[in-house]
Amino acid sequence: MQVLGILLSAVAGAAMSLQGVFNARLADKVGLFESNAFVQGTAFLLSLVAMFVAGNGSLGALGAANKVYWLGGALGIVITLT
Repeated sequence: MQVLGILLSAVAGAAMSLQGVFNARLADKVGLFESNAFVQGTAFLLSLVAMFVAGNGSLGALGAANKVYWLGGALGIVITLT
């Protein structure tokens, strides 16, 4: 099991490195906000697929969570702009 964790960590690190380059090059071609909207939109759609395939939580439980935690997604635009 430890080998699997190490391999997945390496894949995640490589993906993060590539994502930064891909996002920067896309922003050069279409603009920062446009590329951000495309990238985040793609991530949203794929997250929905992952949720339906492998999710075991409950979206209904959002109401029980601290509302401050809902800002996590909005912080993405802060990260992009800064």
